Amino acid sequence: MRGNSMVIQHLQISFDKSVGSHMPDPSLGYGDNSTGSDVFNVLQKFLSTNQTTLCGSLVYIMTKRFPNDIDISNIIKNLRDNHIFVYIIAEYPSTGGTNPHALFEVASRTNGYCMFMNGLLKSEWWTDAVFWEVYQFVAQKYVVSGKGRIEVPLFKTPDPYPGRGETATLFMTTQDHVPDGDLVSLNYTIASVDGTYSHHSENTSVSFGTGIADHVPLNGVVDYKWTIDYHYSSNEKQVIEVRLYSRYYHDFLPFSD
Repeated sequence: MRGNSMVIQHLQISFDKSVGSHMPDPSLGYGDNSTGSDVFNVLQKFLSTNQTTLCGSLVYIMTKRFPNDIDISNIIKNLRDNHIFVYIIAEYPSTGGTNPHALFEVASRTNGYCMFMNGLLKSEWWTDAVFWEVYQFVAQKYVVSGKGRIEVPLFKTPDPYPGRGETATLFMTTQDHVPDGDLVSLNYTIASVDGTYSHHSENTSVSFGTGIADHVPLNGVVDYKWTIDYHYSSNEKQVIEVRLYSRYYHDFLPFSD
C-alpha cells in the first residue's frame, strides 16, 4: 500500500509539473472564433500509434476551443474498442468552435467525464485526481429534469483488504452543455447500508462549473447507497453522470449509451 501511494504521488507531482511547464502559447492560436478545435484529430493520431498498448489508457484534455465536428461516431467506436477513458476540461466562454456537446459525448461514451468551467488553471488540482485512483468501479448516467432524487445502485469498494478502508475519488457532471443557469442545487449522500457511516456533499465537495469532485472514505466490508437530490429551474432534459475510482484494480464497466 505504501509503495503504491508513493508511486501515485510521484506520478501526480510529475503530471502537475508537466502541465505547468507546457502552457499554451497564445501566439500560436487561430486568431478567430470560427475555427474549431482539432482535439479529435489529436485523439485519432493517438489511436493510430503502434508503439505501445493503448488498452485502458487515460486521456486528459484541457481545451479553450470547442470542435466543429458533427459526426464523431467513428472516433467513439475506436476509443471504446481500446477501452480508452477520455477526461475533458473545457473552458467557457470558448475562443472558438460551435459544438461543445461533441466533447461531452466523447467523454460520456468512454465512461470518462467532460466538465465545462470558467477558467482552466483553478481546476487542475482536483480534476486530475483521476490519476490518483485510476480504477473506475461506479459509472452511471441519468437523464433528468425539474426536481427529484436519484438512487445509484448499491456498490462496494474493490479494496482487497476489507476492513482497512480506502479513500475513493468521486466525480460528477451536472449538465451535458455549457452552464445556462438552470441548475439550482445538487446535493448527495453516500451512506453505508448498516448505518455506521454517512458522507454529505456540502461538507467536502468542490464544484467547478458543471463538475463536482470529492474524496470519500469507504470500507470494503459493507455496501453503500448513493442518493442524489437535484433541482433544475426548467423541465429541459439534463444529464447527470457519476463516477467513483479506486486505487485497486476493477474490471472494465459497461459503457454508457
